[in-house]
Amino acid sequence: MPKFTEKRVSMIHGILLIALFACAAFYIGEAQFFKDLSFSPMIIGIILGMLYANSLRNNLPETWVPGIQFCSKKVLRLGIILYGFRLTFQDVVNVGVSGIVIDAIIVVTTILDRAHAQDGPRHSASDLYRQRHLRSGGSARR
Repeated sequence: MPKFTEKRVSMIHGILLIALFACAAFYIGEAQFFKDLSFSPMIIGIILGMLYANSLRNNLPETWVPGIQFCSKKVLRLGIILYGFRLTFQDVVNVGVSGIVIDAIIVVTTILDRAHAQDGPRHSASDLYRQRHLRSGGSARR
């Protein structure tokens, strides 16, 4: 069984504090007042985070900071990614097979376009517009 070092225990304290904020956001979000305002637990969590950043941050033990930073850097990013996947998958399922085919075409085209852009010269939109105008006989001004 691994030993809990002082650093790990301090990190756990910071993580537990953020977990407490998350639980509080869900609990507060269940109040009818916030439901009537259409405030989701995510919005309430953001407000609690702002309150923490402007009031409690300087009054907590320094040893808790690594756990708080871990949650704000790693866990928050993972949560945003998973939230985005949930929205995307729900939307694609609602659209059906045609949505999956179109999404696949867009993703493959974007990847191929980025790979091609790294090999060749980069052109701005104004350069492409000027070239098109010159080919059509129009005058392209800057």
